Amino acid sequence: MEEAQRTATRAEPVPAERRAPDQRDPGEPEPAEVFNELSRALASTSRRVAQGSLRANEKERLMTQLAAAHQQLERLRRQVRTTDDVPRFADAWRDREEAAVIAAQAAVVNGTQNGFKAGRIVATAYRPGTEVEHVKFGRGQVVRVEPDGSDLAITISFVTAGERKFLLSLVQDKLSAV
Repeated sequence: MEEAQRTATRAEPVPAERRAPDQRDPGEPEPAEVFNELSRALASTSRRVAQGSLRANEKERLMTQLAAAHQQLERLRRQVRTTDDVPRFADAWRDREEAAVIAAQAAVVNGTQNGFKAGRIVATAYRPGTEVEHVKFGRGQVVRVEPDGSDLAITISFVTAGERKFLLSLVQDKLSAV
């Protein structure tokens, strides 16, 4: 990763899961509480799917995905026991995300996309809460990013122009993170 990107990453506010123990909000839940809540949500969803009126093949597909999600949750539960374990996984996730963005941008520059849709990879830079600058509408803040067909729709609340919704593939050359 380039030094400029590392510097930019370091300048970002430190998310709660990456703060030192004495900097964390005492109201933040322990990982065990979060895992229990996720497990209950997966179990509830599994019951709804099993009892729902979906076609058998759709039920089977969803139940397989839910079972895989539950297995992954249990693997993470064994690895993340305290809040002190969280930063290691947050850093690893951030590194993988940045590597994917760099690889996708390089592939697009070289004229290939290697299976990535350029707009979807660029969207990782524009998460809700990100401050942006648009060439016509000025400064604003990303409100939401959501799928829109084969593209992504990005909604931005501008200081002077109000809330606007764009297809990311059409606006990405007119927009930059601040």
